[in-house]
Amino acid sequence: MSRDTGCSRKNELSSSLNTEIDDSEHTTFFAALSVAKNITRILEIGTYNAKNARLLSNLFPQATIVTMDLPDNDPLFVNSYRRNDTNVLHAFITERNAILSECHNVQAVQKNSLALSLDAFGDFDLIWVDGAHGYPVVPIDIANSLRLLAKGGVMLCDDVWVGRDQEESDSVYKSCAAHETLLALQYAGLIRFDLISKRLDFQSAGLPSRKECIAVVEHFFG
Repeated sequence: MSRDTGCSRKNELSSSLNTEIDDSEHTTFFAALSVAKNITRILEIGTYNAKNARLLSNLFPQATIVTMDLPDNDPLFVNSYRRNDTNVLHAFITERNAILSECHNVQAVQKNSLALSLDAFGDFDLIWVDGAHGYPVVPIDIANSLRLLAKGGVMLCDDVWVGRDQEESDSVYKSCAAHETLLALQYAGLIRFDLISKRLDFQSAGLPSRKECIAVVEHFFG
């Protein structure tokens, strides 16, 4: 799978949609994956503004995509990203819903992702973990995603911070939790993972002691 192929595919899509695509390396990875692998079922944990769901919908038009986020009236949803301001909340929901309405193959589920511990959605070929980034949520999201990952499937985790300790971590935005969880699972012989820089600018990628990454996870099936 080639990064050049991903960049080319992403540029083509950006031109056809007449919109900019996030420069995070996960979008390039998804674009390359859409050329290299047959993906039929996708799970996204963390819908946010639905722009990533729209990207997945266009890259994988034949796939069934489930995107999950908290209900609009959940206090955790309202009190993050300045959405406790009524005007900000209304504008956010309006824009997100408009984008979701463009996505013919996306099912938006408003539910706490921890419910995946009980819900049976079936296996997924691609899972994107991008919900709350700290303890206790992201370890549970990662564990549930491993359970739901199809054999030969790919799981990616957003905002994996290397070099950030617990004292400077928070429960929603920036945390060491994903990295510590992945290391523990790898040590237990359950997964193997690689880290790629989230962005290629020097501020993000040039400081190895404090690096924001995307994790690409392979599950060891028994």
